[in-house]
Amino acid sequence: RTFSMGFSDSSYNELPYARLVAERYGTVHREEQVHPDIVDLAGRIAGYFDEPFADVSAFPTLLISKLAREEVTVALAGDGGDELFAGYDHYRADRWAGRMRWLTRGSAWGAIDRLLDRVPPTARKKGAVNKAKRFAEGLRRPEDLEHARWWVFWDLAERRATYAPELAREIEARDPFGFYRARLAEAGEQGFRGLQRQLYAD
Repeated sequence: RTFSMGFSDSSYNELPYARLVAERYGTVHREEQVHPDIVDLAGRIAGYFDEPFADVSAFPTLLISKLAREEVTVALAGDGGDELFAGYDHYRADRWAGRMRWLTRGSAWGAIDRLLDRVPPTARKKGAVNKAKRFAEGLRRPEDLEHARWWVFWDLAERRATYAPELAREIEARDPFGFYRARLAEAGEQGFRGLQRQLYAD
């Protein structure tokens, strides 16, 4: 038996891929879609976590767990597949950044970057405009973060601008990416390079 949760917005929806896998392996497959009233679950979800949790995937995870529980008591989840099989866009973004290094170091790139910054985002999460904006955003961040540059939404200056003075003083000397940089270094020490190094760190 397989279960999958989808979205009405096609740029988020992965149900067609889930159906392909279900057909390939001949499973009894059930699927549902997440609806806008999902926000009503926020209070219930907060009660399940022991600490602040900022990943909105908690909503579909709760719903698919509820769906699966109608038929099974034990299930294997699909979380972690993107980290195992390089399914995220930021792996590709890092590869493209390496290929375009010569272009992004020139003055022309500065003009392109400023132009992209002024273009408003579109409703399509994975549309060309949003991908170009995210790519340009990531290139502004430190190269030693490698592919992690593209899953960070606020740079250090933007974060610090939101902190209360007491918090700003408390964490002034801390590197929020220190843990991640250490994992990348650890991967390098073990002989991993390129994509393998990034997958190890993730």
